[in-house]
Amino acid sequence: MWIAFPPNSTPYTPLIVIDDAAIQILLLFIVLVPLSSILGTYIIGYLLVPVFLLFHVKIYGKKLEYGFVDIEKPVKYQKTFSGFFPVLLSVNLALILASNQNVLNLLLYPDHQVSEGINAIGFIFLLMFTIGIGMGLFSTIWLLDEAGILYSNSKSIKGTDKMIEVRSAGGFFKNFLKGYAGLNVIISFSNYIFFYAGTFDQINYLISNTIVQILIPLLMGCFNAFSLILLDLTRKKNTSYVRKLARKLGVENSIEVSIIKKID
Repeated sequence: MWIAFPPNSTPYTPLIVIDDAAIQILLLFIVLVPLSSILGTYIIGYLLVPVFLLFHVKIYGKKLEYGFVDIEKPVKYQKTFSGFFPVLLSVNLALILASNQNVLNLLLYPDHQVSEGINAIGFIFLLMFTIGIGMGLFSTIWLLDEAGILYSNSKSIKGTDKMIEVRSAGGFFKNFLKGYAGLNVIISFSNYIFFYAGTFDQINYLISNTIVQILIPLLMGCFNAFSLILLDLTRKKNTSYVRKLARKLGVENSIEVSIIKKID
């Protein structure tokens, strides 16, 4: 089932207490998606920072040396492109959940629950939850990066011919999440489109619906900008919070900027 625009008058979900499908869609993107993004950034992000740090410092980094580096706030805003990665992750999660009948039963009214494969209406409304999850995971990484927490293998390679490596704690998780978000959303979205390609008799209807589905992540990226701006405005407070946690785990030393300014 693909979503039709303009929506019919039958409301899609009981979670938005307004009996008009068009207004539900409008509220979803203008209010609920940005709100979920902001809540995910600060609630999930702040809760996951100590978890990520604990794993990195006490489990992965038992033989590594940690330190801080002071990172100046860039004059030019640099998260515009990076802000699309949590959107891609949220789209991928929504595509996965939109084929689960139990999830659809909770999310949608009965008239919209039946679907073979991925339910497009369910996919749309799941985004108000999954964008919070995506922003929570990526904001955790950004918080670690902006706090300037680095680690080195200098202690573990003593007596060997291995090269000394200095990396960021945030970058350790960033590469994994970026790879997962980028690759899996392409696979999931392609499967989504090709599955429904044979269900339309009119090619124009298929093309118009495909374009709408592809534009949704771009639209979400625009509304997601509010969270990125807030994150940038609260950078000093965020850095203080993360460093305080890191110090409790034994991260104390400082590292000269000149040594690591080009290291990820």
